[in-house]
Amino acid sequence: MRKFCTTLLLVCVYGPLSAQQIKLDNKNKLNIYSKSENLERTIYIQLPKDYGRVNKHYPLIVLFDAQDQSLYKYTFSTIDRLAWTNDIPEAIFVGIIQDDRSKELNFEKNETTSLRFLDFLKNDLINYLSEKYLLTDSTRS
Repeated sequence: MRKFCTTLLLVCVYGPLSAQQIKLDNKNKLNIYSKSENLERTIYIQLPKDYGRVNKHYPLIVLFDAQDQSLYKYTFSTIDRLAWTNDIPEAIFVGIIQDDRSKELNFEKNETTSLRFLDFLKNDLINYLSEKYLLTDSTRS
């Protein structure tokens, strides 16, 4: 039991230290126009460490609620750690800043707003990212 507790303590201390620390700033921030919503959407984007050095395409991971920077940073650190241990492939990570998540995700039964947000995701966001970044074919379909 003592070995288990020691090992668990080391994993808890070492795990977060090995994850890539990020700083959110304007170089990570993009504005994408949403045609269906008629507004600018702000996203944060993180590219894999070997992006641009290796000719390869990457899957896309999208996080809602990126306005919560601690959630965004924690999620990115988790993705980075899982990629480092080869539990998931390296991926392009995008966080979407939401204006009114309850309407955009249809929690308040506001179907029009949620359909416009879905249209932004499927058309504007995916198309933009497909044109600018090396996404896997499955992301684009």
